[in-house]
Amino acid sequence: MRILTVIQRLKDQCALLDNRAEPAKSLIGLSDSEIQYDLPTAFVLPLKEQSGPSQLMGSTSQMKMKRFAVIVAATTSSTNQEFLEDVREQIAAALEGWQPDASHDYINHVEGEMIDMNARVTYWRDTFETWTLS
Repeated sequence: MRILTVIQRLKDQCALLDNRAEPAKSLIGLSDSEIQYDLPTAFVLPLKEQSGPSQLMGSTSQMKMKRFAVIVAATTSSTNQEFLEDVREQIAAALEGWQPDASHDYINHVEGEMIDMNARVTYWRDTFETWTLS
């Protein structure tokens, strides 16, 4: 599964993002002033791949888990917390139960957590995963 496929899905399905989804760059060193102009924005990044044992003798056939994150950057304000929830609900609706291609299982939500919050920007990360047979 390609991250660009996930990004396109978010652009197509999440009206509140208004086409603002992109591959994650290093969020370390990314100043709030660099992203404040167009919020909310979703950043997608691969997190982890894990393979199970081979299911065939004398050959390799493994289930492989692919995990990725969607980090949402949204304006921080007491009135904006519900808006962040609305954005997250659209992302979940776009991804949960979606099968990115015939070789992957449906995508599942794994967990979500706030990763940073300051006076200007709130960052929330939702983690998703899918499985494929390789």
